[in-house]
Amino acid sequence: MDVRFWFSGITKCTVSGYNSQVANEPWSKLYIVASGEAAYAICRAGYEWRKTAMFPGYIYLIPGSCAHHQICTADFELSWCHFTVENDLQPRLTAMTRIHQWPLSQVISDAAAVIQQASWKPQSLRAAALTLNLLADLPDPELLELATERAQINPAISHLQFYFARDHSIAQLAKRCNLHASRFQQLFRQVLNTTPGEYLVQLRLAEACRLLSGTTLPIGNIGDMVGWSNPYHFSRIFRTKTGTSPRAWRAAARA
Repeated sequence: MDVRFWFSGITKCTVSGYNSQVANEPWSKLYIVASGEAAYAICRAGYEWRKTAMFPGYIYLIPGSCAHHQICTADFELSWCHFTVENDLQPRLTAMTRIHQWPLSQVISDAAAVIQQASWKPQSLRAAALTLNLLADLPDPELLELATERAQINPAISHLQFYFARDHSIAQLAKRCNLHASRFQQLFRQVLNTTPGEYLVQLRLAEACRLLSGTTLPIGNIGDMVGWSNPYHFSRIFRTKTGTSPRAWRAAARA
């Protein structure tokens, strides 16, 4: 399946609890606001912040690999999922400089059920088909600036996404793209607004969070599975990037 879902769920939040800025993340997001009102802003390298108001009755596509700022303007409830894609539609996401929205009536025949279940059901073909259809519907002009650059480094990106638990050198990744190391690093930062090393950390943390919330595996085993064999090193990086320990994150996710 070309779509990989990392997380999904329901968020119920008050004005005081949903105002935060988020650094680059490897996944993109789909939001459906069930009630209330919120706002979300993104900023891709070289562009200004662009804010979008979010209301019930719409589905919102928020691209990854850029800075995010989420603001709650009234108490709200939404269902959401985080995902990545591994096909030729990926450049549409990395070229997006604003959030796209569609009326739910245009894309889902039973929107109420989706909202109530909050369930993108990450394993379902229906969720994957919906996501791919939305990506295919994005306007072509947004591809122009970054599509060529993305194509040049895509072999390295795909390799990192598939083998995120391994260590990788810049020279090896650049070789996969037939680029000099310096040019590869320049293009990588230009397209994804981060470094290959930081992108690898993001991928590992995303999988670690998925395993922490969705399994009962020991925390040390999870760290080893995502690429950090030293449990203390895993815990230190996890706390630095998320602000909490793996154990506390698991408890909060289950709560």
